[in-house]
Amino acid sequence: MRDTDTGDLFSQPTGEDLRDRVLARVGAKNAAWMELVCGEVALLQSGFEGTGEDIKLAIRSRTGEPKHFNAWGAAIHACVARGLLAATGRGVKLKVATSHAHFSPIWRRP
Repeated sequence: MRDTDTGDLFSQPTGEDLRDRVLARVGAKNAAWMELVCGEVALLQSGFEGTGEDIKLAIRSRTGEPKHFNAWGAAIHACVARGLLAATGRGVKLKVATSHAHFSPIWRRP
């Protein structure tokens, strides 16, 4: 027996698998907006460092808001995949109250 969402009967998706599926779905529904985000991230000064939240605050006046708030995370992941952002190995608690003090990685613009 095979389930197309979870693999075979005995394998279970990993947390990364589930995350990647959600990011792909969100990205597909916000593709044009995500292109705007990646274009704006590409314009950030080399050496810029910040969380996804910092990047959002720096560029959203030019990109507008996505259809769903989770699209910001999908856009950051797309920028990383394209080499526009790189992990620093550091992180901080987010400042915006609705982020619930989530710990977030700090990204660097190469």
